[in-house]
Amino acid sequence: NLAAGALIEAERLHFVDLREGFQRALAPALAIALLVPGVASGDELSAPQKERAGRLIEQLASDDFSARIAAGAELEALPVEALPLFEEAIERCGPGELDLRARLKSIVRKLKLRSSEALLRTGTPVKIDLKAAGPAEVLQALRGAVGISLTGTRPREIWDDEAERDFSFDGSYWGAVDAMMTTFPPGQAVRENLGAEYRLGRWGESDFQAATQPSASVGILRVRHARMALENSGGKDYLVMTLVPNIEPGYQVESLALLVRGLALEDGTVIEPEKKVQEWKAQFSGSRYSPGSVYTWIFPLEKGMQLRGAAGIEGAAELVVRRNHWCEVDLPEDLDQAVAMNSSVELKVLERGDGRLKIQFEGKGSEPACFDDYELRKESYQVLDQDGELLEFKVNSSSSGGGRGWRNSYGGKIQGEPAKVRANLPGSEQKIELGFQLSDLAMPGSSLVD
Repeated sequence: NLAAGALIEAERLHFVDLREGFQRALAPALAIALLVPGVASGDELSAPQKERAGRLIEQLASDDFSARIAAGAELEALPVEALPLFEEAIERCGPGELDLRARLKSIVRKLKLRSSEALLRTGTPVKIDLKAAGPAEVLQALRGAVGISLTGTRPREIWDDEAERDFSFDGSYWGAVDAMMTTFPPGQAVRENLGAEYRLGRWGESDFQAATQPSASVGILRVRHARMALENSGGKDYLVMTLVPNIEPGYQVESLALLVRGLALEDGTVIEPEKKVQEWKAQFSGSRYSPGSVYTWIFPLEKGMQLRGAAGIEGAAELVVRRNHWCEVDLPEDLDQAVAMNSSVELKVLERGDGRLKIQFEGKGSEPACFDDYELRKESYQVLDQDGELLEFKVNSSSSGGGRGWRNSYGGKIQGEPAKVRANLPGSEQKIELGFQLSDLAMPGSSLVD
């Protein structure tokens, strides 16, 4: 079943040939589900498997080169549930076991990468079971699943009726959003309003069209059909179609290309767009959680062509994203001493004392979205005391950037003794291709649209 599903996925992609698409679509699913017989993703390792892994870790320190290679290959094939075994082994490594520590860390990196790639294709798992909850409680639970708020808009501005209801869900993130919109339908004004800006980090009221617009969700991606209209230019008729891509919160988008090969009408006719691929790329300053614009295709129409009923499209998305992770470091004692928060971001203390603090984040590449937007920034970093308690920090900020780097400074009055900083920062880039299909798209003039 996995192989058949992967082949169907590969046939849809068309960014590459069928054979390469099949290999790429098949690999992540097999990596998680078939690596170790009898162990499915999400299952704990059995006692014999843990014992076997322990012996292999010992063999990884062998003086025999062939034995080390064989042990490493078998350990790398373990499911991601084996990560705690490797992390414990790394902690036990002594001062003279630097080579073993390096080999174990290499295996941990590969298992984490494999797990992350699988999430790109399946979507972040969400499990919620709330009794007598309102929309605000469900939004909070969704934030807990992905690490950042679904919306910066207050629930009462979206829902006319905030009556409490039971809400249970176990599945992917976008499925949870759909279930929430079904359980708590948005107000009429929200359903009728469709704006031009679509930033997932701070979903506005118009972005709650997810419950009312035809959409396709695959992995971390959702594609929504927003508009279909007829236009005439220079005596020629055109059909204009708009799609809106959104990425799960918690992923920062560096680039996204959407491919639409054609629009299939009810009578079987397929009309092709003037340009099949639409692309968006982040700037070096101010990358976003989702692309900052809609994607529009123009279809030239032949004279006399009749558009009626509904249509469908088949497409694919090629995206480069970075997953956000919470990073925590102790504030350095010395001013201007840099400490690494992750592989691309450093933190410095520029001013400290007399109830004031000024810190500076400096990084490589494009500026994280969390530092480009004031509302996002408020929930993307925290200053804590020695006991991990959040401190009130009244901030003034400044930023600079260009080329291949950026810098943001935050200073102001602070209550208490600052000791640590936590920030939700993007990690390394990951590239993925995902196929999607949309059906029942209302054609202009049909009974399905105004």
